[in-house]
Amino acid sequence: MNFKRLAVLALAIILAAVSVTSCNKTEPSTDNDKSGTVSMPVPGGNSGANQKDENKDTQNSDVQSLENSENNTETESDEKDIQASPFKNKLTGLGTTEELSNQRPVAIMFNNLKAATPQHGISQMDIVYEAIVEGSITRLLGVVTDWESLPTLGSIRSSRDYYIDFSDAHNAIYVHAGGSELAYSTMSSRKTDHVDGTNGPRVSSEAFYRNQDRISKGISIEHTLFSSGEKLAKAIDGNKFTTTLKDGFISPLKFSQETLNIEGDTANYVYIPFSTYAQSYFDYDNETGLYNKGQYLSSKSSLDKHNSPHIDGNTNEQINFKNIIILFTKYTTIDNVGRQAVQFTGTGNGYYITDGKCKEIIWSRKSRTGGYTLYEADGETELLLNVGKSYIGFVKPNTNIVYK
Repeated sequence: MNFKRLAVLALAIILAAVSVTSCNKTEPSTDNDKSGTVSMPVPGGNSGANQKDENKDTQNSDVQSLENSENNTETESDEKDIQASPFKNKLTGLGTTEELSNQRPVAIMFNNLKAATPQHGISQMDIVYEAIVEGSITRLLGVVTDWESLPTLGSIRSSRDYYIDFSDAHNAIYVHAGGSELAYSTMSSRKTDHVDGTNGPRVSSEAFYRNQDRISKGISIEHTLFSSGEKLAKAIDGNKFTTTLKDGFISPLKFSQETLNIEGDTANYVYIPFSTYAQSYFDYDNETGLYNKGQYLSSKSSLDKHNSPHIDGNTNEQINFKNIIILFTKYTTIDNVGRQAVQFTGTGNGYYITDGKCKEIIWSRKSRTGGYTLYEADGETELLLNVGKSYIGFVKPNTNIVYK
């Protein structure tokens, strides 16, 4: 103990003695000290050290709060700058950077069997397409512009040729794991840029891995193939795919930069029966202005249960959309396995649903390799969508869509 500390200690003792002498009555201790004496903190002892630590913690807390406040302010400012940006994400109409506004999206084949759910990364998709494949099941095609920042993705399954049509409408890089003979024939004839987890070159196969958690749970191996944005970026670079949209590309979706107040029937609930096995339904949330998606209601008697939410396995949260687009198209069974062909050329009818309203629309597509156009019911005025994510479902002409 140094001289200065001894001097301070002596002064404290003297002051304590004077205080006790001048008092007629001793206050009871707040501690369980039976002697009736009051414990005094010794300058430089543990109590002083604790006080310094508390002061230091308070100062650190103040600094951290200031930094968090500044970071939040910067984040909010960045988000406002992005939304005010003249550059738009062609899949959502939302503001983005100049680079991303001209970046080719990727289109990812998601497994949608009940045994394969939940999908991981599905909530990150800008557009989700759903259509029937063999056996009355559906698969999902997620299309997204900012693919490098994607988290875990899966499970990823094989291609069917009409999903390539959906992908090509956005000039996307197609991501899948295997495919039908017809799908490979289509990709070969079109020279499709694709990342294949089953039959592709090594640089593509390295973008995929088996999810060990699923394997440990005894889930079938075909439901365990996963990827990520980082892995896809390496594969796209390794394959030397062009990452900017082709010259003259026109996006099939057009967006209004002002909120649309469409006239139509009430659609706070939407039910799409693809088959007796697969159904999708949507509940409108008036507070968020979004439709929360569910799937696999077993029958129409289940319509009002709303108890089967479509969950993203990364977040454990229900996925949602601003726009629901339902297109009526002709399905044809083409082999003894039950594989389908979807006639997405010519013209057809459909529905556009947003903000609790539903109206009839027309779709048109000249060729399978080009884009498509959505029109108002007059077949002449191009349809404008509210900005945000979209769900697009392809259903048979006689499908009984329920909305109310």
